This record gives sequence, C-alpha cells and structure tokens, in this order.
Amino acid sequence: MPSLLFCGPKLAACGIVISIWGVIMLALLGIFFSAKSAVLIEDVPFTEEDIVNDKNPPQNIYTLYNQVGINCFIAAAVYVVVGAISLCQRADLEKKWKIRLISILEELDAQQYRKTLSLLTKIPKGFKSGRTKEIMVQKIIEEYGLEKSILEIRKIMEIIPRRDCAIQDLLKPFKKITDKPPKKKKAQQRSKTSGERKTIRQLKSSGYLLDEEIIVVKVVKKSDLIPYTTQQGEKKIMFYLTVADTADCIKVVVYGRERFDSIREKSCYSFKNVIVGNVIKVTKRSIVLEDEAIKVPAHLEKEAQSLMYKRSHFATAETSAETRPGGDGGASAGVQSTAVQTERIKITKIIKSNKTYTHLEAEINRRQQKLMVTNRRLAKAFGFTPAEDFKEKLCSQMPLTAEVKMEMERIKSIKKI
Repeated sequence: MPSLLFCGPKLAACGIVISIWGVIMLALLGIFFSAKSAVLIEDVPFTEEDIVNDKNPPQNIYTLYNQVGINCFIAAAVYVVVGAISLCQRADLEKKWKIRLISILEELDAQQYRKTLSLLTKIPKGFKSGRTKEIMVQKIIEEYGLEKSILEIRKIMEIIPRRDCAIQDLLKPFKKITDKPPKKKKAQQRSKTSGERKTIRQLKSSGYLLDEEIIVVKVVKKSDLIPYTTQQGEKKIMFYLTVADTADCIKVVVYGRERFDSIREKSCYSFKNVIVGNVIKVTKRSIVLEDEAIKVPAHLEKEAQSLMYKRSHFATAETSAETRPGGDGGASAGVQSTAVQTERIKITKIIKSNKTYTHLEAEINRRQQKLMVTNRRLAKAFGFTPAEDFKEKLCSQMPLTAEVKMEMERIKSIKKI
C-alpha cells in the first residue's frame, strides 16, 4: 500500500500550530463581522453608492459585514482542513514508528533488550519490568517524543551493537527524519585587509611591497620588548617576530610597544605598508590585522624559530649604531645605522604609482633593480610639478639617467644628469 506521508514531523507540527492560530483568529473575526462591530468598519469594502442607493439604511452595510464574516469563516474552515491533514500526517508517522519499534524490540534477544531498557534513562526503573513490548513502545514515545525516540533508538542500536540488516532496514525509513542536512562548505574567506596577496618568497625576490599589496603570515615566535636609542638620543621600544607562510619564513621588527599585546604567537596576520629589506619592518604607517589561519609546513616553522636566535644585521634610519642586548631568548640583536649609498641609475620603467609614491625599475651597475621614490622628489628632479600628470611625460623620455642617494630600495634624493 503506497504511503500517504508527504511531510515530516516538524513540518506537520508547524502546520498544526499555524492552523490553530488561523482558526482562532479567523473565527473571532467572523463572529465580530457578523455582530457588525463598528471597530471593523474600515475593513468592510463599501462604496458611496452602497450608502446612496440604500433604500433601507444601513442594510447594504450590514450585508457587506455578513459577507466579510462568511469569508472569515470559510478561511477558518480551510485552516481546519490544513490542521487536520497535518495532524493525520503526524499521527500516521507515529503509528508507523510504533509498529517499526515493536518489530525492532522483538528482533532483540533478552540481553540486548535489557541493555536497551537500561540505556533509556528517561523511563522510570519501576516501569521497565513486567511490561509488554507494546506498552513499553508507547511509554518510550510518550517520554521522548517522536523525533527524539527515533534518534535515541538509533544511538542505542549502535551501542548494543545491532548494525545488521534486520534492524537497520527497520530504521531506514526514519533516518531522514533525524539526519541533519549536510553543512555547506563555507566559502574561503578573503583576507581582512584588501589587496593583492604576496608570499614571503615573492617578497624576498622582488625586494619591495607595493602599497596595494599584502602578505599573510603565521607568527611563529615573538621576542620580549627591546629598548633602543635613536641617533637623536631618543629612547624607544621595539620587538621581533619570526613569521612564516606556505613558501618561506622571515624575521620582522616591529617599532613601538602599541602592537605588542595584539600580536600573538601561533596566530595569523596580514601585513601592509611595510618596509622590506633583510627583514620586514613594521612602522606606525603599517597596517597589521588578524587574518584567517594558514597551514605552515613543519620544517618552515622550525626554520622560523631558529631565525629568532640569529644575529640580525639590518639597516634602519631610526636606530643607533650600537648593539643593544636583545630580549629574544638571550640573543643579542644587532641594530645598526643605515649606509646611504650614492649611485648612478638609468630609469627604464615606471611599475606602479599612487598619490604619494612611484615604483621604478632602474639599471644600477648593469643590474635591474626596483626602487621607490616620492612623487614630489621625482617631479622636482626632472622639472615638473607634483600637481601635473608628469608620469606620462617621464615615460616618453625614458631611459632617464640620474644620480641618487638611496637607502636600500628607497630613494632619499635624486638629481637629473
């Protein structure tokens, strides 16, 4: 015999609740409309003609009241039908489950049956002995409810265990009632910091990070706060990080104590607007935000940890030439002043530019190198004003030769030759 079931217990319960609400509300409205309640006059669909042509006022209005009341009673009757169908669906489902549950209990031997009853903790112990299986099934459904009783019996059959076809075939039609729909895989989260992502290996290869580019790394180790003195005699604070991604690892120096508490070991962060050299330098201008987790190979994590204990020889304009005692696990951190180099360069290409900086490709000692210079310096060197769009004019005149004073990839001064 084909099954008349077309909805599950939750949908049936929802239909019953909505039907009860609909019947009560519409029945009351039907009564109030039939009683010609003045409060509902705005819901009566009358026109001026109904009033003007009424030979026996207000008979036409009363007729409309009765008509709306009848419509409410009809709608209430529809809800009664919906509620009855929902109730029948749930009752039919419960009836079929009772039959299946009796069959399941009959398939169990005496020991398995006793164990099943012992695992049904909601049923009182005194009720578990001397009862027929039909009465026991009724009690199980009363105590657990339809859905929870199905779920509980499924769990118990796994524990006993009874995973054979005789039991599982009886449970199979009811599995979809308790099975949760598979969770959709979350779309891969994008980095919280907008920008084109670069790896540490790409960063080391290019030697620079454009303003619109970011790196996302995992912090492997963090040093203590380290005091240092600038060339101007100011006392300041910095700390070290060793970070890694899926491709490589590198050391990071963070200036200031503001970010010390917010940056944690084993967490992942995106870095933007940093200075790139032998190490990554994070300044006040830099943006550091916690980001989605990335998987770092074990050998890179180990290599990153060892970076913390290596002596760091890097250039920075803010720090003194003295070597200060480090707080990175007993190692000393070499903090040296920058050697500003004077070079003759041949500018061959403008890579990218924004409102503040222009990124150039230039030939230095027959080697191509990427450099960065402020728009103001570049425009002044070649006789333009920063306000005008001088970059197109520069491109048309390339290659351009200039003498520059540079600190790593940053041009500090530039003079046309």
